[in-house]
Amino acid sequence: MVGDSHIRQWAATIARLGRERHWRVVTVLHNSCPFSLLPRPLESDRLSRCTAAVRWALPVLRREHVSVVVTSAYRRSYPGSEAGAAADAYARMWRLLESSGIGVVAVGDTPTPMSDPIDRDCIVQRDPARCGLSRDRATEVADPLALAAPRAPGAVFVDPTDVFCGADWCPGVIGNVGVYVDDNHAGSTYLGTAYPWVRQHIGGAVTAVLRR
Repeated sequence: MVGDSHIRQWAATIARLGRERHWRVVTVLHNSCPFSLLPRPLESDRLSRCTAAVRWALPVLRREHVSVVVTSAYRRSYPGSEAGAAADAYARMWRLLESSGIGVVAVGDTPTPMSDPIDRDCIVQRDPARCGLSRDRATEVADPLALAAPRAPGAVFVDPTDVFCGADWCPGVIGNVGVYVDDNHAGSTYLGTAYPWVRQHIGGAVTAVLRR
């Protein structure tokens, strides 16, 4: 698993998947740093050193004899005006990995509330069924990972939107479990309830890449 906190949120379920399928899971994580060599605005403002962290990670993956990288990233890491450039940068990274014999599974970002309409206060003080956001609004910010997928045909893209949303609505509570812990991260408890989906979709994608 490589990337920022938006792949880290899947860590417990992917670790469980690894135990179940006898895969060694290596984590190379850096909060707020997507697995890309395109500097984030934070780095331009000298508030992070993400590209240095990414360059450090590449030889680690080779040294650890990693077969498949599973990655994800916060869709708002880059401004909307840079979505195309961000997609190109992700695709270049994935092609670089593939040229080194490392397969790629990219998990799309979680649907993102525009502010914090599904926080604890909403759930406690109102009808939990009303604490959510329409699917259109929760996904209206383009996900550069999805845009990158056609630009790196060897990578497998997994869209997790259906784990969080029905046809029209993305609720804040599903199966009596709060979905989010803040305005963009899913909770590990909720993702644990989604393990059958993880097994089928993320596990299936990794298995398909390993069989190539």
